[in-house]
Amino acid sequence: MAVGDERGVPLNPVRIPGHLFLRGREGSREFNIDFGEVTTDQKYHVDPDLVSKGVYLKTMDDRGLENQLLETRGIVLEELWRNEEALAAFDRALAIDPNYATAHYNRGVVLENLSRDVRLTLIPIR
Repeated sequence: MAVGDERGVPLNPVRIPGHLFLRGREGSREFNIDFGEVTTDQKYHVDPDLVSKGVYLKTMDDRGLENQLLETRGIVLEELWRNEEALAAFDRALAIDPNYATAHYNRGVVLENLSRDVRLTLIPIR
């Protein structure tokens, strides 16, 4: 969402069972950002009846939502080769949930892009 704000394109989070993506509109064109990939709105066409019944809504606490948004922000920034900013986003996501596996993976990708040592830290499974 922050990247969209920086570029003057408002983005809104859309929650569906087990997943979150961002939807934006620029003029009459609708699009989505999902895992850093920009897609058309047609990929996520949802029957209005299902929306009104709440089928495509998922309850997510603020910290979980923030964590997913930070990871998405990091992925988009890494795609733009803004690696230092991406690293900061992944670090903030991991501060919320140190066991967030995909944030660890993406953080490693960014560290490799920056030619920094990538050290594996094992986290005990609980």
